[in-house]
Amino acid sequence: MLRLLDPRRAQRVTDRLAGLPAIGAAELQMALLEAGEPVAIFPEGTRRHGRDVVDLFDGGAYLATRLGVPIVPVGIGGSEQILPSGKTLPRPHRVGIVVGDPIQPPLHETGRVRRQEVTNTTEKVRVELQVCFDEALALAGLRSDAPASPSASEVGQHL
Repeated sequence: MLRLLDPRRAQRVTDRLAGLPAIGAAELQMALLEAGEPVAIFPEGTRRHGRDVVDLFDGGAYLATRLGVPIVPVGIGGSEQILPSGKTLPRPHRVGIVVGDPIQPPLHETGRVRRQEVTNTTEKVRVELQVCFDEALALAGLRSDAPASPSASEVGQHL
């Protein structure tokens, strides 16, 4: 885990890639993974509210399936209470972090990745992320079956 957090390592990777022309995020992530570096991807694509892990994007599952690298699900619970939507000042709150078991993408014989493989891998990730998130909520002192605090937009809808 320390390897993921070492800023010197990230700087070395950045220095190696500095000579490349401007490339998109997916190409950069692919280059890092091919170089043996870890990559953090948030498959939700945006900050979410509530207790359910839903609507994941397939990009991370596609990269993992194409390159044959495992996906390690990580649930972070309690961070929403630190800086709720619409607030500018953070509040102290306990945060729980749970690291799940690696998910191995399916092996494929050809260089081509089938859509169904990616969809199935994304669903496995969703299920495992939900388990990790529920455990992280419990570590943060939040019951996973308790209603989530409403977001600012939800509060506005009920007024």
